[in-house]
Amino acid sequence: MISQINGTNAIQGYCIDIFLAAFKLLPYAVQYKFILFGDGDKNPSYCDLVNMITSDVFDAAVGDIAIVSVRTKIVDFTRPYIESGLVVVAPVKKIEVKCLGFLVTIYSTYVGCHCIFFPLCWSSGVDS
Repeated sequence: MISQINGTNAIQGYCIDIFLAAFKLLPYAVQYKFILFGDGDKNPSYCDLVNMITSDVFDAAVGDIAIVSVRTKIVDFTRPYIESGLVVVAPVKKIEVKCLGFLVTIYSTYVGCHCIFFPLCWSSGVDS
């Protein structure tokens, strides 16, 4: 969450801290000015924000803006600096299970072990 410190023009928040830490690593000085986006009561439209960057109203944006395919077509994003926890949800195809289908796994494991361990034992000269 980004907010303005009461009675000042200073902005605070985790994203701002990351931004300022990254700027300290630059070998040159860059002028910047933080401008809050939104009214503070409801969530702002991030699509509007991205469009304002493409129309030169803003040079860049700092914040928790989700990287979605529509936005990546019109602006560049940095690599995420935190794990978002977002996942992709897709339908699962139902697999037909045969009566003794579990034997396929057991058999393939049995054959795989013999293909690996038998040549090793045979080549090392182990007598049975």
